[in-house]
Amino acid sequence: MLLESYKANGLIWLSNVSGLAGDQIEAFRGDLVIEFGEMHEASQTRNPPKKMIEQVVLLADGGKISFFAGFLEDLNTLEPFAARYAGDFADGATAVIYCVNIDEPMKVTLDGVTFTCIPMSEGLVWNELMDRLYIEKSDLKGQSPEQKIITVAAARGELSFKGETLDFVAASAKTNAAVREFSGAI
Repeated sequence: MLLESYKANGLIWLSNVSGLAGDQIEAFRGDLVIEFGEMHEASQTRNPPKKMIEQVVLLADGGKISFFAGFLEDLNTLEPFAARYAGDFADGATAVIYCVNIDEPMKVTLDGVTFTCIPMSEGLVWNELMDRLYIEKSDLKGQSPEQKIITVAAARGELSFKGETLDFVAASAKTNAAVREFSGAI
């Protein structure tokens, strides 16, 4: 199973939901490692990842990712992400990346996967997906966490994004210097 291999290889940094949602169907919400942190010699544990994709919503069927959404601070991190994970995507998979340092939606194809990249400086991937897919909290009432991910993935036909399709070099040239906005108690 895909999530078991991620866990065994230390690719899961944080897991909010991780489990079977049916026969051969796996659901996951959490953070995935893109680039490992250095090994801490004294304790033989790893330091936090140097790069990761956060707030991932993933649905895999038969060991291949069919639906994926996540958050990146910097669009340039998409290239190492694709290098590590693109082989796990099914043909025609939906892949949505929310990113801080872009101004307009775009589609970027890397390693055979087309990623729809959407600007997002604040907010949460899950909430953004719910809004874009017109899913109300009441639509998810009584469902297990894994079933909720299936419901979101099933509604992906409602995702429509305008934006040009670019290769990675052209997309990278369209980035800006924006950084994530945080708010909270002072």
